[in-house]
Amino acid sequence: MEIKVCRDAAVLARLNEAVHSLHAKAYPDIFKPFNYLDSLDFFQKLLEREDQYFYAVYQGTEAIGYIWFQIISLMETPFRYGMKSLYIHQLSIEAAYRQQGHGHALMAFAETFAQQQGCQTVELDYWDKNLSAAFFYEKEGYENLRQYGRKKL
Repeated sequence: MEIKVCRDAAVLARLNEAVHSLHAKAYPDIFKPFNYLDSLDFFQKLLEREDQYFYAVYQGTEAIGYIWFQIISLMETPFRYGMKSLYIHQLSIEAAYRQQGHGHALMAFAETFAQQQGCQTVELDYWDKNLSAAFFYEKEGYENLRQYGRKKL
């Protein structure tokens, strides 16, 4: 297993299908069905930005998963302390390679990256119906800090 920076939008779009399809199935009123070309275009645009980081985990020469994160700085306000945090947007591992330590390796990589950048925290969110993500992140030592709700009208 090897983790390397990934600047290939085609690889990211392919690897995104697993996580996106999971979201689209659980929340079809929010998420569109996966579309490779739309995802490819999206990742090509994101890769032009310096504040977005993409790393892939490889089994041999094949990319089998990825993590996408960015560094966020929150200014101090009268209500909360300022903080520098690494925010994980997505983590996805191909189904055939899950529960083999690849997700853990990507999380450990992100945490080390965050420490090297002077971040005090690593933050992420996941969808309520994604119980495997809830279990995974809890096992990785993450705690839930707030709830998010919505009411359909």
